[in-house]
Amino acid sequence: MIEVITKDGVIFSDNNNESISILKLLPPTSVRLDYHGVLDTISSSESLPSVHSYCVISYVGLNGEKHYQTRNELLTRVQKGQILFAILVFQKGYKRKEKRTYVVPGSKAWVNFNLLQEVEKSTYFIDDHKEHLTSTELLCPHIKCIHYNTELISNNSLNNVLNMITI
Repeated sequence: MIEVITKDGVIFSDNNNESISILKLLPPTSVRLDYHGVLDTISSSESLPSVHSYCVISYVGLNGEKHYQTRNELLTRVQKGQILFAILVFQKGYKRKEKRTYVVPGSKAWVNFNLLQEVEKSTYFIDDHKEHLTSTELLCPHIKCIHYNTELISNNSLNNVLNMITI
């Protein structure tokens, strides 16, 4: 189950095969960002380094104010051209009770696996939660995962991190 936000609007899919087809139609990206705790640390009017192409993959609850608020904030960022598109996911890639990592359809790792990559460019996934990074690393060893922690990153700036990653 995913929700895709593009300049053309919002598409919701609760069918795995349909979701994969939708993901394969999106433009390839070299940097995939979490929203809460990563991209939302900068203003929607701030430009990101143009050497990369960007999308957002964010976990939210299916219903509720946070879901609708996040969708609207991401739609604004897409319309302003800060990111190409955004994907809201509603599944976690791990079971908290079992304290082990696994991958499920509709999780960030599953979306990362099914998105297209830019040809001849490295792909990065930046998230502030280790669990999402670990799930992605297990399913997508070709994607370079970066833990975004403002306490550990000098200058606490997303743009500083993005300027350091290489193609």
